Amino acid sequence: MNKRLNRELQIANLLAERQKLIELMQKLKQKTYELAQQEAEAKAETENNAKID
Repeated sequence: MNKRLNRELQIANLLAERQKLIELMQKLKQKTYELAQQEAEAKAETENNAKID
C-alpha cells in the first residue's frame, strides 16, 4: 500500500513538473516570436532611415 501511494505521488509530481515545463516552453515560444517581430520592425526602420538619408 505504501509503495503504491509513493508511486502515485511520484507520478503526480512528475505530471506537475511536466505541466510547468510545457508552460515555460509556451512562454519561451511567445517571447521568441515577440523578439523576432521587434527585430523585423527595427530592421525595417533602419532600412527606411537609410533610404531617407
